[in-house]
Amino acid sequence: MLATLGMVCKLATEQVGQGPADAAGVLTDAADAIVGIGAQLWTKTSDQPVTVGGRTLVYSRTVLIRAIEALDSGRWPYPCSEPHFPEGSPCSLILTLKADLAVVGGRLAGADEQPGNER
Repeated sequence: MLATLGMVCKLATEQVGQGPADAAGVLTDAADAIVGIGAQLWTKTSDQPVTVGGRTLVYSRTVLIRAIEALDSGRWPYPCSEPHFPEGSPCSLILTLKADLAVVGGRLAGADEQPGNER
């Protein structure tokens, strides 16, 4: 998860010149998520599971959803060398982002649903 959030930070940093407010918002939320997860990892003992707080989960979900949407909409270019087909299978980057989104309890709106910020 931390690696994925770091990758999203890299993608957002590359877009600061294109859409500074959006990219800076993603960077800010990613930093908060990374610090929240890192703090829990730092303080846990070896036999304890990691418990992540609600705020950190919200930041993580927000970052992952915004990255997926930015890539899928074409606002951010895909950094990978895999072919991308809108009607075909998603690339490994999108699969990784969606898998990590599921880990933090998030999901994308279905085709017949309104986006979360419009419900």
